[in-house]
Amino acid sequence: MPKIGEFTETEYGYRGEISTPERVSTYELHRNNQKETDNHPDHIIKSPNGAEVGAAWDRKNQETGTSYLSYDIDDPTRSQRLQGNLSQNERTGNLDAYFSRDRGDNRGAARGSSEPQNGKDEQAQDDFPEFPVSTNGKDQGQSL
Repeated sequence: MPKIGEFTETEYGYRGEISTPERVSTYELHRNNQKETDNHPDHIIKSPNGAEVGAAWDRKNQETGTSYLSYDIDDPTRSQRLQGNLSQNERTGNLDAYFSRDRGDNRGAARGSSEPQNGKDEQAQDDFPEFPVSTNGKDQGQSL
């Protein structure tokens, strides 16, 4: 996976830039303090103006025991969603952002791909809760 960015620790989590041929974008990674179930994201990714544009999940490589974050960014200012991993750089202590291609199911590796990103994730990634869909201000109780 190619490195496309770096995040440094802040008082609220991490802040960094992701650079692609399309653009350079700044993002903030905040711990999800409202996490209620295991399949909710562990972190919320926000743009500098506070808009939520993605999420990240804590993961661990079963072979090496190395912890990392699996992220999914769906920023409306970008033409395509970004998915990949954030792993700690042992030299700097920062989080390095790596890009991973979508597996072709339009949901992305971090949002329920039938195949884990690296084949060794400790938890399945397709166990996301169903949220009700609201139509014309009325909750229809339909799931996405």
